[in-house]
Amino acid sequence: MRFIFTCFIAIVAGWPNLAPITQTSGIPQNYNDVKNGGQGGVLSSFNAMTVSGNNKENGVNFSILPSEQSKYANVSVVAYDVVSGNFISPVGQTTLDQYNDLGINRGGILTAIISAAKIEELNKKTNNTAARLAIIGTPNTDSGVTKWISDSVVLAFSN
Repeated sequence: MRFIFTCFIAIVAGWPNLAPITQTSGIPQNYNDVKNGGQGGVLSSFNAMTVSGNNKENGVNFSILPSEQSKYANVSVVAYDVVSGNFISPVGQTTLDQYNDLGINRGGILTAIISAAKIEELNKKTNNTAARLAIIGTPNTDSGVTKWISDSVVLAFSN
């Protein structure tokens, strides 16, 4: 039992933290543009909703079709208003190759870790309510794919 628990801790600790998004010019300014402009069915959010404490690290769970994974370079998480769909803030991004040793090629559930500081920032920007987190996969330049892949999860805040 101890061995299984140790392996589980090692896997959980291996999930990448989202790095800051440095270039925001290509990010859609409304969630409807994300939803309508992307290719569906390749990337899927594991949950429809998740709850986070105000100053606690949290993760966004998603899966990607293993046969399509090599066509996409990275995954970005972007916050939008739940009601209006308006852009709130970039959350972060990570390259998909950081998941290579964590089961991406086998279709497992992947997690992108959001820092406690970013959770606290989103909590303030939404007045302690909720934000829609869009998970957006951008294509590799040499893959021939022209559309991003996306899904979303609602992040509700709890004090």
